[in-house]
Amino acid sequence: MKKNTATKWIVFAFNRTTNAAKTGDAAQITASVYIDGGGANAVDDTNPAELGHGYYIFDITAAECNGDLVVIDPVSSTADIQVIGVPGAAWTNTLAADLAAVDGVVDSILVDTGTTLDAAIAGIPTVAEFEARSLVAADYTVVADLPAAGATQASVDAIKVVVDDILVDTAAGATQASVDAIKVVVDDILVDTAAIDITAIDAKVDLILADTDELQTDLVDGGRVDLVLDAILLDTGTTLDGKMNVLDGKADDILEDTSTTLDAAITALQENVTDILADTDELQTDWTADGRLDVILDIAAAAGAIDAAAVADAVWDEAMSEHVVAGSAGEALSAAGVAGDPMTAIIPGAYGVGSAGKKLGDMAAEISAILVDTSNTLDGKINVIDGIVDAILVDTGTNIPAAVSAVQADTTDILEDTGTEIPAAIAGLSIPGAAPSAASVADAVWDEVISSGHAVGNSAAVKLMAAAAGLATSVAGLGAVTCNVTVTIDSVPLQDCDVWITSDEAGTTVVAGTLQTNSSGIATFFLDAGTYYVWQQKDGYNFTNPDTLVVT
Repeated sequence: MKKNTATKWIVFAFNRTTNAAKTGDAAQITASVYIDGGGANAVDDTNPAELGHGYYIFDITAAECNGDLVVIDPVSSTADIQVIGVPGAAWTNTLAADLAAVDGVVDSILVDTGTTLDAAIAGIPTVAEFEARSLVAADYTVVADLPAAGATQASVDAIKVVVDDILVDTAAGATQASVDAIKVVVDDILVDTAAIDITAIDAKVDLILADTDELQTDLVDGGRVDLVLDAILLDTGTTLDGKMNVLDGKADDILEDTSTTLDAAITALQENVTDILADTDELQTDWTADGRLDVILDIAAAAGAIDAAAVADAVWDEAMSEHVVAGSAGEALSAAGVAGDPMTAIIPGAYGVGSAGKKLGDMAAEISAILVDTSNTLDGKINVIDGIVDAILVDTGTNIPAAVSAVQADTTDILEDTGTEIPAAIAGLSIPGAAPSAASVADAVWDEVISSGHAVGNSAAVKLMAAAAGLATSVAGLGAVTCNVTVTIDSVPLQDCDVWITSDEAGTTVVAGTLQTNSSGIATFFLDAGTYYVWQQKDGYNFTNPDTLVVT
């Protein structure tokens, strides 16, 4: 992009959810430019022209790129459509100013040497004319004949190389690199020619000019090589810009055939970064000290021991849906929440053969029959055993409380003899900042009153209170059939998606959930046979709810 020169700027529009290119959106797309870090300026070209495949092009005025760094900020008013610049920012160049500086130096050289480039080129003869001439050796010289401080063969060769580069570069416009190279060589020329006696070689230059004057008549366009080359390009239908446009078209075709766009990939990555930032930003509000873990740990260390009551709160408020490993306490508590308190349930005796309910019913009937037949009761048996124990203690002259007192007295003597006092020793073990003992945590957990302050979602406290009340509650459902609900987006599993089950299509009666999908996109429910409706929700995604689920 040239500074302060009208140009064009391409933008690309796509659906940020599906990453598909967006076409037909030109009327909804606008843009602003930022020049050298300044404020936003609306682009004069209100809406771009559509190129195709999601690409659009704005006309940019000279004033809108009059800066060293120009940034474009395109937007679309269409929902879920993201528009980005291709590229998003551009450094402008001042090649014309550099060329002007070089031109000034070259003009100075021409003035100092009394030479004009056009005249020198015009004096070059054609090959036929050159071969037809008889050259007199005395009329020419070689570099070795020049003054010792004059131009060298190396500098002449360097000039030739640079001139060749200039001819190649200027076919499609001079580059900054070639301009810089010219400036270096010009500086060398100025140094090399500082001591040259121009008068001494002027006669020889006149002879050369005489030989080369015929170029202006022998070559078309007055001997101008650049115009001759332009004519060749025109005759052959070849331009560098044309070749680049062909390559650009082929690249577009490849991207379209492979359904690949770098912009879309960058956008998908940006969405992931946005999700990560959203998750981590919550730490600044959910945690103290703006979410800084090092500061939180420093505060905890300075505050002393961890609060056992806080540990108990966390234990009882923990969601049981995260603790369903086979054989774990979490699984057992979930089962208790589903079944209620089995010890308070009446055993009807109508369970199937071989079931635990059938066995318990049979055992209750058999025990009742045995007690009737033997005229015994469990309380009676305990009383008999107690009498026997009392008799043993009398016969052996043993009294358990007395024995315990004797042991206690011996212990007191030992502590006195050794100068040790166990409670004092235990009290002396209090270390600031140390974690509580397992016993203190256990005491706090099991002594916690869970009927108040622990009604968080699917927590263990809720499960236990439901079990104590004989309620049959379970987030995963109460049925006998295991049902895995899988959520995917474009065949990719979606993790942490909320899923729940209702018995009606209107979604008013929830029978299971809400659960979140795991890393494989699966949420597991337990349902009885029947027809259900599955509902799904996650920020940033759109679902068609509900889906019908038939359980057999």
